[in-house]
Amino acid sequence: RPLVFVYPLMMVIGIGIDEISQVVNKKAVLLIVLVLVGYGLVTLYGSYFVKFPIERAQGWNYGYDQIGNYILEHPEKRFVVDDNRNPRTYILLLYHMKVPPALYQSEVDSFYRENYYRAPDPAEEYRFANVEVRNIDWEKDLEKDLVIIGDSLSVSDSQAVEHGLVNVKDIYNPLGNLIFRVWEGI
Repeated sequence: RPLVFVYPLMMVIGIGIDEISQVVNKKAVLLIVLVLVGYGLVTLYGSYFVKFPIERAQGWNYGYDQIGNYILEHPEKRFVVDDNRNPRTYILLLYHMKVPPALYQSEVDSFYRENYYRAPDPAEEYRFANVEVRNIDWEKDLEKDLVIIGDSLSVSDSQAVEHGLVNVKDIYNPLGNLIFRVWEGI
């Protein structure tokens, strides 16, 4: 919505600079403009390139690259990634793991490939390579060679003890908050 006001604002600023330049000499106007532009650039750098990536890391899906790297480092294991609180987890993992589209398309359920334009209900489980992205099913997911990855709410301490899981890796955001945990069966 505010984009509509960019051009009128530029006109007002331009007219204001022109009016000031008629009263004050040209060198002073140039100095004022350069100081304001310099201040704006320094503020932009501090806000956008320094503070923003740290404070809004979760908004930029921070940590999925680390999960993808962990999965790629352990190709012999099977992974279940909990997507209870982020339904786009599968696409972020596909991107960060650099899974070829042809591989994913060959593994996707044929119902979704054939009915793409008929708007079927979205899939609740996604499988590619050695990864399943879905909710945790405690009756099904009790194998010892299975690795469970989720956020801090996916597996509680009591569930970990009950199902014989060991926390092998924690992933933190730049502010030091826990965002992902990796659990393996013993």
